[in-house]
Amino acid sequence: MFCPTCGSEYLEGISRCAECDVELVAELPTPDHSGQPLKLVRVCGATDAEMIQELLKNNGIDVVLQGERTALTLPAAGELTEVRVWVQETDVAKAEQLIQAFFESADAAIPSDPDDDQDTGGGGPA
Repeated sequence: MFCPTCGSEYLEGISRCAECDVELVAELPTPDHSGQPLKLVRVCGATDAEMIQELLKNNGIDVVLQGERTALTLPAAGELTEVRVWVQETDVAKAEQLIQAFFESADAAIPSDPDDDQDTGGGGPA
């Protein structure tokens, strides 16, 4: 069972989405992208692509991921896979704003290393 609003998957026997409070459906409709050009909004690793996909879907933007999307338990510092994130042309501006805001807030949430703030001028006891 799936939520038609957010796309979350639920076990059989559950009838409403806990987040959206809407009736679940047996299958999600497949977005019809035929005849509508898609635009590339991001090239990234698999981990970032999955986060971007969820972010955009939660904001009503259909997303197509292209490339290797293997889930890694511990993402490497430089993922070797490349994933392209595509959206409809009409959603490009909104998608780019959401992605930029997401990564800016994520960067701001990372605490700085306290060792970087220490005075290294060598002004110790004489």
